Amino acid sequence: ALETRVGLRAYLAYWVTTLPARVLAAAAVVAAWRPWATVSGAGDAVLLACAVAFALWAAPSPDRRPSRETSRWSHLLLRHRTTVSASGVVVIAAAGDPTRWESACVAALLVAHLVTSETWPWRWGRGTARVWAEAAAACAGAGVVLT
Repeated sequence: ALETRVGLRAYLAYWVTTLPARVLAAAAVVAAWRPWATVSGAGDAVLLACAVAFALWAAPSPDRRPSRETSRWSHLLLRHRTTVSASGVVVIAAAGDPTRWESACVAALLVAHLVTSETWPWRWGRGTARVWAEAAAACAGAGVVLT
């Protein structure tokens, strides 16, 4: 719950269980950014580091959706952070000029990230049809990247 403190052990356990989604999100940002071709100075490296830090924070799906207490931007970002992260990967990939294999890597990483963050096994209590629909939506989002 918002405004509730948790212990360090519980927070670390949550971080470890969400590690696959976090790593895949960071890898998708790095693959979309293509630092081997675009980073030429310290300013570019700082922007990339900020994008990776945001992806690491935003990767796991929030547990309290879709209810909304307020319409402040900070609460909206917290509630829709996985969407913002995936959309950011699409925008970053579209802004560059990646080769075909780089585009395919970004699409595969984006699908893997969305599947692990939205349809991960700890959420399978929602029903099989919903899990398959979310996986199909992840693949459709990756189709946008490839396009």
